[in-house]
Amino acid sequence: MNRSKFFFPALLVLIWIIATIIVNPIGNFPLNDDWQYARPVAYLINKGHYFAPDTYSPIIIAQVYWGALFCLPWGFSYTALRISVLVLGLLGIIGFYFLINLITGNKKVSFIGALILLVNPFYLSHANSFMTDVPFLAFVIFSVFFFLKSLQTDKFLFLILAVIFAIVATLIRQFCIAIPFAYAFAVIIKYKPGIVGSLKYFIPAVLAILAYNLGLVWLKYIGSELRPYAGHTVGGFLSEPAAVAEQIFERAGHILYYSAFFLFPLLVYNTRDVYRSLSSKQKKIVWIFPLIFIPSLMSTWHQLPYGPIIKQWSIGVNTLRTGVVPPPHLDFDIPQIILNSIGFIGAILLLIDVGAIIIKLVKSYRASSLNTISAYQVFILVGIIGYALLMFIPVFFFDRYTLLFVPFFLLLVLSNWQPDAILKPGKLIFSGIFIFLIAYFSITATHDYLEWNRTRWQALEYLVSEREVYSHKIDGGSEYAGWINEPFYPNIENNPVANDDEYVVSFANLNGYEIIKQFPYQNYFPFETRNICILHRIMEHR
Repeated sequence: MNRSKFFFPALLVLIWIIATIIVNPIGNFPLNDDWQYARPVAYLINKGHYFAPDTYSPIIIAQVYWGALFCLPWGFSYTALRISVLVLGLLGIIGFYFLINLITGNKKVSFIGALILLVNPFYLSHANSFMTDVPFLAFVIFSVFFFLKSLQTDKFLFLILAVIFAIVATLIRQFCIAIPFAYAFAVIIKYKPGIVGSLKYFIPAVLAILAYNLGLVWLKYIGSELRPYAGHTVGGFLSEPAAVAEQIFERAGHILYYSAFFLFPLLVYNTRDVYRSLSSKQKKIVWIFPLIFIPSLMSTWHQLPYGPIIKQWSIGVNTLRTGVVPPPHLDFDIPQIILNSIGFIGAILLLIDVGAIIIKLVKSYRASSLNTISAYQVFILVGIIGYALLMFIPVFFFDRYTLLFVPFFLLLVLSNWQPDAILKPGKLIFSGIFIFLIAYFSITATHDYLEWNRTRWQALEYLVSEREVYSHKIDGGSEYAGWINEPFYPNIENNPVANDDEYVVSFANLNGYEIIKQFPYQNYFPFETRNICILHRIMEHR
């Protein structure tokens, strides 16, 4: 057995375990919106049937049953749910390593690419929650791997596996339907069948759409009808073309900024060599691609960081009354203009890479010299465009929605990589330092996010259990207001929101309140002790 085949995957597993230990995912408390996705699991475990009374957009059926498997041994808990996602997150990283290796044939490059995804703050932080982002992406990676294996070998078994994983991903977040459509375009480009012959290649997409719609019918039948986009319809969005055009203009900038920033250590390897490989005419044409998007990049410059996940040197959504997590007291400071500039320059490099690939694809198509790599590139390009179009439609958009574009753009950039390409020491050192800094921020800031939330719920438990304060008198943030609907949560009344904020859990004091108790917690970024405060409204004496 070739030991080197498993060295880098084993190293990724080790890094994941170390990061998980530092973050410490233990704790029976929700994060962000995952209480909505956890409630069906709680019903399934405690009541024996599926029920989802909350309003949210992803279909989540597959994720609910996956999470329930990890709750079976000891009952429902958020710790079990986070472990279920951490397992998927690790499998997604290993799958991504082999996916890159399938395209490049280079183990070192595959390791660097997988490591870039592993330390991505969106990926790492959401792997320590029960949000849908990482489970969805993990199954998308599995599906893409087998779709590409099918394109490479024409084996029907790989296509079946690809469709199965695509259906599972679609039953977590419906946007996966873009992936089987990408396969159809790629295989049509590869084999050039006639119009009638092309129809059969859309069967995987039809099966994914059918599975999604059957899921919707089933949810409606059991009284858990999905209400995507907060009750809005796609037709309603498309009825306002001016608003959609504005959304496309802005979101394209956000997608490029975030994708290029995290791919920057890879782009410094690739773009210069790609540009040099172009002819003089092609070099002029390729600049059309960044020029098209520069207005969007300039327009969204002032909006960075876009949030709400990564904002003000912290990770995670803060729903406490004080608004933002206290900023770090650092001995150093990296001005936002430098971070924005890295994203901007990276976006230009990325667009040059993408433009060069498109130019070569067009040239190969005209010369009838398309090969398997060309089919890969078409698949990834169509997947990016299709997913982006789905992201452009909703009225809401969060920075975490850019996560899927990072591995997709990474695959596209590496699609022309040669297996025997030499990794130059200077660029390797730069990339290593850049990835280390991102990893340090991701791991420590994710730890801090879980730590202050863990402490927040200790403070809430103290108010309810020890001081016997009714839940409707406590403002503990939206996670608390949402989760106290949970009938299986002990000692909490069935109140959807705090309607009398006599008590507030917060990072600091507020006007009209006084601090009655503080709960310290250890922050890692920076390393300092902070406090979660319990505030009590000051009563006016008459």
